[in-house]
Amino acid sequence: MRWCLLLAVSFCGSVPKVSPERLAAMREAKDEETKKTAKDAGLVEQPFGEASDTEEKAAVTQGFMGIVFKYGAEKDAIKFLPPDQANARPYAGWSEVELLSRPLKKFPIQFWYLKTRFNGWGINSLFDLGATLTMLNWGAAERLGVRKSRFSSYGPPPTMLQDVLGKRAPALRASGLDVHLPGKSWFKQSAIIADAPVFSHFDLEEKPAAIVGLDLLRNNSLAVDFAGQKLFLGPTIVDGS
Repeated sequence: MRWCLLLAVSFCGSVPKVSPERLAAMREAKDEETKKTAKDAGLVEQPFGEASDTEEKAAVTQGFMGIVFKYGAEKDAIKFLPPDQANARPYAGWSEVELLSRPLKKFPIQFWYLKTRFNGWGINSLFDLGATLTMLNWGAAERLGVRKSRFSSYGPPPTMLQDVLGKRAPALRASGLDVHLPGKSWFKQSAIIADAPVFSHFDLEEKPAAIVGLDLLRNNSLAVDFAGQKLFLGPTIVDGS
């Protein structure tokens, strides 16, 4: 495994501001324009229960369920597929990974974790599809043999990065990592090593921990069974294939 001191990171893109009125329209998705947008993005119309705002009852209605992402002129979507439909079954032969549900200490909110191995060492890993970088805290890095004391003289990251990477410990970019989940492996991967504030947000600052997301899983089809607490990983797609 190799590493380098992280002196600067470039962030591309921006998060558009959404007005409350637009957010409500996106959430409800009842007008024809929004329905067309959902359909064009590949979401499937299907029945679901809709609760009444005034009475303790629910009615069955038709709508589009899923998440649509926009990156400039490009679009992508996470579709909701009812388990009784044939097109929701392709993942039956995929690698199966257990999802571990854990609440935060201060709030009754559940998050999902994976039993991940980095260079053969088991590291408790937050499953976060919003994470564009794989990240290890210094507790995890020490377990892998990267000594924090060796880099302490460099001090914390530049001021412009401290809100993301932390204000005390140094931050590194490590490469050459082998990452394993049950039935799936990735080799020569990169990760950021930092005591980033995000670890304390998820009660992970006092133990070896990692965050894994799109950086690791972007070339795999995924199916998430939240009720069954399972993550299914499809075949890896190589660029250009």
